Amino acid sequence: ALENTQKLDIAKSETAETIYKTATEKTKKIKEIRDQLEQLKAQINTATTKTETETEKKSKLEELQKLQTLQQELQLKVSLLQADLQANALKLQSLGMIQAKDTKTKEELREEKEQEKHKTIQAQLKEKEEKLKEKLESTGTDVRL
Repeated sequence: ALENTQKLDIAKSETAETIYKTATEKTKKIKEIRDQLEQLKAQINTATTKTETETEKKSKLEELQKLQTLQQELQLKVSLLQADLQANALKLQSLGMIQAKDTKTKEELREEKEQEKHKTIQAQLKEKEEKLKEKLESTGTDVRL
């Protein structure tokens, strides 16, 4: 049982490490995408400045639409990554709760073993007491324990 418990602890630890690594990577990706969004906002602001000719206006309008589409895609990616991060946080919380439950169970097992040891020792002492009483009675000594 102890070996299985140790294997479970190792598996849970590895799972937690994997979740942590994934969460860290996703946090980095979110930061990168947010930086890209900031750059896009700057480009959009530049694209909306006044232009002189119709051709320039059309060109800037197309560029603006592309930039806005890209901005929406990046915002969607950020939302998905944030949802994944929240899911990972929940996984870590549940692992923590499982770990706490397992720790309690291990503590209960240890306590049961200690109680069994006490019962065994108590039985041995009772047996020795009986033998000692018998010896004393056989020698004719009046001793009360």
